[in-house]
Amino acid sequence: MMRLFFAIDIPKDIKEKISVFLKDSEISGNLVDKDNYHITLKFLGEIEDLLPEVIKSVEDISFSSFECSLKNLGLFGPKNSPAVLFIEVNKGLDDLNTLNKLIDKATAKYNQDFKFQPHLTLARTPMIPKNIKDYNFKSIDFPVKEYHLMESTVKKGKVLYKKIKSFKLK
Repeated sequence: MMRLFFAIDIPKDIKEKISVFLKDSEISGNLVDKDNYHITLKFLGEIEDLLPEVIKSVEDISFSSFECSLKNLGLFGPKNSPAVLFIEVNKGLDDLNTLNKLIDKATAKYNQDFKFQPHLTLARTPMIPKNIKDYNFKSIDFPVKEYHLMESTVKKGKVLYKKIKSFKLK
């Protein structure tokens, strides 16, 4: 069994900027390792021995590269005990939604019941010392030129993501 998802990787320099912001913010909790920062396009779940079929299902997707930006912090869950702290996607939402729909259609047999809400997860069960609106996360732009089929594994309590295959955008 493989736990698979499609995602957009974040450039290394931007991962570093986000990591520095997070360290300076005094936010704690189950922080996502900076090497794991990504924007999920579609979560497939546990797939058994169907990797070639999953790859083939999306190989014919044709989509142009686009610009994306990350700006502002957000929370999933109740404000007094949020489940997830994330950075919102600001620019590129229409492109991300369209790419999600193309991948979703191509992989319809692996549908999960998740409403697509593009974001970059920073922490699970975060401890946030001040109001979320008081954090000034400045907008960071980056080009999206490809997306990836990723595998999620847990080793010694640590979540690891591995790129299985990359798909270039035009």
